[in-house]
Amino acid sequence: MSHLQKIQSTLFLIVMSLTLMLIYVANAQTMPPSPESSVSSECVTALFNLTDCLTYVETGSNATEPDKPCCPELAGLIESNPICLCELLAGAAESYGISVDNERALALPKVCHVSTPPVSTCAVLGIPVSVGLSPAEAPGPSTGEPLLPGYHFSILLPAK
Repeated sequence: MSHLQKIQSTLFLIVMSLTLMLIYVANAQTMPPSPESSVSSECVTALFNLTDCLTYVETGSNATEPDKPCCPELAGLIESNPICLCELLAGAAESYGISVDNERALALPKVCHVSTPPVSTCAVLGIPVSVGLSPAEAPGPSTGEPLLPGYHFSILLPAK
């Protein structure tokens, strides 16, 4: 399979997944909202903006680095809606047919030189995430201090 065919296949998967997400969101809006579903609907667009990271974090990926636009997209997500990272690690992508390798997803901030809240923050926010790393091993902020949504996040991008 050529590189172009792989890109076309990935784009097709993304379009189909987005179609299913839109149907799901439209149906969810007719039901009374729950706290969990309101977070998910807020994150649909934010997570869609991370599509350039898919080739790196999807299960079975052999990519050695994310696509060039991925790191700025990740930094933007952390700045605008960091709780969506919890949604992603808790399986939001899988519910739309995209399988994410959580260990690669957890490594992405380090690869991108982006500071993120520790994974343990997700449980505090009511979104438990089960990953293969203990809280002590999980990537945390570069400053060593826990970060919570609503506080300033340090974002470091590689120099061009």
